[in-house]
Order: sequence, then C-alpha cells, then structure tokens
Amino acid sequence: MKQGDKMDRFSWFEKQIPVLILIRMMCVLLAVIGISCVDPSLDSGNTTTDQPASASFSILWRTDSADQASENNVLAREAISDDCAGMGVATVECMVYDGASMRLLTTGSWPCSEAQGALDDIPPGEDRQFVVLGLNDNGEIVYRGQAANSIDFDPGQFVDVGYIEAFPFAASLPDTGQITSFTDTFGEDSDYAPKHPHLYTKLDDSGNVLDGSAFEWAMVRDEVTGLIWEVKTDDRSIHDIDNIYTWQDAQDVFISGLNNDNFGGHSDWRLPTIKELFTIADKGLVDPAINTAYFPNIMLSREGFFWSATAYVDDLAYVWFLDFLDGDIGSRGDVSHFKNVFAVCGEQKNSTLVDNGDGTVTDTTTGLMWQQAEADAMTWEAALTYCENLRLAGYNDWRLPNVNELQSIIDYDAYDPAIDTTYFPGAMPNAYWSSTTYEGNADSDNYSWNVSFSSGDLITQTSDKSNSAYVRAVRYADPGT
Repeated sequence: MKQGDKMDRFSWFEKQIPVLILIRMMCVLLAVIGISCVDPSLDSGNTTTDQPASASFSILWRTDSADQASENNVLAREAISDDCAGMGVATVECMVYDGASMRLLTTGSWPCSEAQGALDDIPPGEDRQFVVLGLNDNGEIVYRGQAANSIDFDPGQFVDVGYIEAFPFAASLPDTGQITSFTDTFGEDSDYAPKHPHLYTKLDDSGNVLDGSAFEWAMVRDEVTGLIWEVKTDDRSIHDIDNIYTWQDAQDVFISGLNNDNFGGHSDWRLPTIKELFTIADKGLVDPAINTAYFPNIMLSREGFFWSATAYVDDLAYVWFLDFLDGDIGSRGDVSHFKNVFAVCGEQKNSTLVDNGDGTVTDTTTGLMWQQAEADAMTWEAALTYCENLRLAGYNDWRLPNVNELQSIIDYDAYDPAIDTTYFPGAMPNAYWSSTTYEGNADSDNYSWNVSFSSGDLITQTSDKSNSAYVRAVRYADPGT
C-alpha cells in the first residue's frame, strides 16, 4: 500500500446502464443479404435514438486470387439491406484474437444505403472477431455486435461466415487490455477472450469522425463508455502536454477555457472522475499505460500524473489522481500541487445496484452481477480457483473480477469501507483480489492489482500473489452482452 505521507513525490509508488427493454428482432439471412428491422425508440444507455434497435450484418469472405492468398490478403464484404439504411454509416473493425492477444487488422466505413462495403488485407484462416458499429443520426455510435470464426477456404471462393446481430451497448466498462498469461491456474484476464475491447474513434476539432489512419486528430471517442476525451498535444496550445495546473486551476482555467471556446462543438467539458480516468489506462501496457495510437505525447509529460474530479473523502485537502506511466492511482494529490489534465465530456455514469434477494447484487449500469457476501482471505491463485468453482444462485459462470470491474463498485463517497454497505453489508475494509496482474513491476509475475475497500485505493507494489486478500466473485448478468 502506498503511504499517504510520502505525498506526490512518492505517489509514483502509491498508485443505468438502465435496464434495457430490448425488442428482439427476427433477422433472416437470405443468401448474401438478409436483414429485417423494426424502428422502436429506445434508451441505449449512451444516447436515445429512433434508429433500428437491431440489425443483422451478413459477413462474406473470399480470397481475391491465388497470388493474393499467398500474401495473406482477402476481401471481406458486409451486406446490409435497405431496410436498415436509416442506421446511417456502418463501421466495421476486424479484430483478430489468437487465444493470447487481440489486434486490429483493418477497418472500413460506408453508408448503409450502399448495401455493402469491402475490407482488405485480412489474413485467411485465423480466428476473427468482427466488431460492427452503427451510427445514429447524431453521429453517435450506439450499436455493436461481435462474431468469430476459423474457416479456411479456397482462393476466389466466397464463404458465408454467418451474421452479426447488432444491439445497443450493454457495457460501460472496457476490458483491461491485459493479454499475457502469468499462471497455469485458469481465471486470469488472458483466459477470457476480450469481450469489450477498447474501441476508439478519432475526431477532429469540430467533432467530426475521422478515418482511423488519420495523422492528426483533436479528440477520441471511447465507444465502450461513450465518453469523448481531449487529446494532448506538443504544440504550445491549451492542449499541450506541458501545461500543468493546481486542481482548482485545472477547472477554472483549463476546463473553462475549453468550454468558452466550445472546443469540438462541446461546452460540457469537465475533469474526469477517477473511475472514468482509470478506464482509459491499459493494464497490459507500461511506460505509458495507455494506447498511444490514440493518446499520443503522454511520455512527454513533465509531471506524469493526471488530476481527477474525485476528492479523497477522508481528507478533502487531497484528490485522487492517476499515473499513466503504469496506470496506478494515487490518493494523496495535494490540491495545491501541479498536475496534468485530461478533459472529458459525456454522461457520467454511477452504479445502480439491485439486490436480487438470492445472495447476488446486480449493477445495471455495468451489467455485472456480484456475489453479495465475500469469501475469506486467500492467495491469488486460490481466489481464481474459488471463483471458477463457485455455484451461486443457480449460476456456474462466476469468476474473479478484473481490476476495472472491481473498481467499478467502489463508493468514493464512503470510507472504511468504501462500498455501499446497504447492498454489501458484510464488506471488509480490506484488500480484495482482482484477476489482473500488475505489469508495472519487473517481477510482475508475482504481483496483482487489488483494491482496498478501506479507501478505494488500488494496491500494486505490495500485492504479492502469495499473500492473502478477500474475494468477491462476479459474472455477467446477461452473458450475451
């Protein structure tokens, strides 16, 4: 645990969704094109839209020729019926997951009214995860679908790999980004295929969507959380990475300046909460622990620490902050000290808990179901096994939560314990294991992220996996989301 009295100099080491009423669609795959859509109004949890609540995307693959097949190039075709042209623009990102890592192969966008589009440079014969996003009339991405296959085929042969049924967002938490395995015991992050990988869209300074290959962009939209983030620059502008502020000036000078300028067409810029800031930290990366393909210049920061809007409830002279060198959180950010700032805009989401009356609690904001009572303290690998073997409330798909999930139920307005004890009455003001290994340490095999439910701190440096911590299992309330 980081020591608060070390202050900022040593803080380097201290570190609803509403219940959706989904109208199921009957989507019939007719040869290449087959979609049937209706047009109800719904609240997606990110935005309200009158666009179709559901749509199917038929994905066909073929190798262009024997020569191109040898170069691992194929053609992907997405077929969209005119019935769903109201979705506006379809964006398809082709992700490949090989059981250990996820990478983006290519992306493409085209109007749904054109019925189909092509993606190039996709190797055949791999497991493929397709991420389909649809835009509503406000240019906001509110649909997402996924599918996977491992089909081999001959050059020139079109192969129907099935269809993806798009659905409104049912998640507000991205995956951790950790893909490395650190143990043979099943249950760590890398043992589960990415379910909600980070998906970012580049935007210009007017808020317009840019191609993923754009060399210049001013903001990025996180398609999992729906939040829009300002991008730091190295150009001596208001966005320059060298600009650092006291906590109050971060709001009164920097945030106010963005809002006065209506930056990106928005006047609702704010400091992110510590939970929001933590979602863009990639726990599979260090130096920096963020995707620099979308958030550049982070390593140029003189400070390395970024303010949040979340006060440290046990001492209001301090504020939570995040170190993007390793993704760690610090609790002792003296408000008079200088730190960097990321501006964010978008809906601020808070946990909405429901006691299911069967020993479980559902957070309708994240779509996660939690074990209400905690298990006794145990080692990290024992915690993985305990959760995988848990049978509770008729479910057998329990697992140890990753660090993003575990942090999501912290109540930063509470202290000792920092959790809503109305729903978790037995919560201990102690450390709880996550399934996420801490990679910011040369000896990372032996350390895991865990959460102190005394203060809400993220514990890393002393989280030796051979030590004991408490356990609270989690599962997806709807495994299909």
